[in-house]
Amino acid sequence: MSGHGVLCVGRVYCDLVFSGLTSAPPPGCEVYADQLSLNTGGGAAITAYYLSSFGLNVELCASLPSEPFSNTVKQSLCDHVGIQYCSVEKKIDPQITVVLTGAMDRSFVTNRVGSALPLNYRNSIERCRQANTVSHLHIGELATLIDHPDLLTEARNANWTISLDCAWDMDAMTSTDSLSLIESVDVFLPNEAEFEQLGKLGVTEGTAPLTVIKQGKAGATALSAGVRVHAPAEKTNCIDATGAGDAFNAGFIHGWLLNLPMVKCLESGHRCGAMAVGQLGGIGVPNLK
Repeated sequence: MSGHGVLCVGRVYCDLVFSGLTSAPPPGCEVYADQLSLNTGGGAAITAYYLSSFGLNVELCASLPSEPFSNTVKQSLCDHVGIQYCSVEKKIDPQITVVLTGAMDRSFVTNRVGSALPLNYRNSIERCRQANTVSHLHIGELATLIDHPDLLTEARNANWTISLDCAWDMDAMTSTDSLSLIESVDVFLPNEAEFEQLGKLGVTEGTAPLTVIKQGKAGATALSAGVRVHAPAEKTNCIDATGAGDAFNAGFIHGWLLNLPMVKCLESGHRCGAMAVGQLGGIGVPNLK
């Protein structure tokens, strides 16, 4: 689909998902999981995967976890998402997230090392521009944009639209750079807690041209030019909430790129989010076309 694809950038992890927990272990104690699985994690990768399920051309630009975990990531993505712009971090500890998940929610412990993007990421963006296969840039987390603010210039020079997730990161959400960066994207997609925290920096409903606040079971609300549109979440059986917000991003962005009515964009996001919570880990869904 020439000219209508998406380039997703951001950190990629290998998630070690311990599931079936009734509670997190208190200090000095041990709990036992019903199951352990390895899954590809990180907002950029999960959003890319769901976007590809709509039939879009989707490319991922990211530093992948070091061996042996990079194999898990590559195998889960290679049949769906272009990974030619990814590289493997070989000389540092792997980017791993331990996910402790129960029936209602999940907790994370993450080893975040190295750079979110490969050293040659500017060259990758230029290659996408010349190939004319991409018209939109999605940035998986605010921290990546803080580290690489030139992503905005690169995307605008290519005449791409830009979306940005927040991802819970207290350093990013208290950075004095965040306000101006959020002002510079087309679509900002925080969850409710992130948006509340960013409010302390002066981020409001009107900071970005379009802000979409993900509210979990309460649904999601889109805010643009003083207009509020809300859509309730789909009712579904939640097995693991990991990646639900990133999957929502994909559904919403797909609708937005098609210029669908805002409520339809929200409903598309909820549909993807409902699929995400029905499985362990953030990746592994049926075709959405």
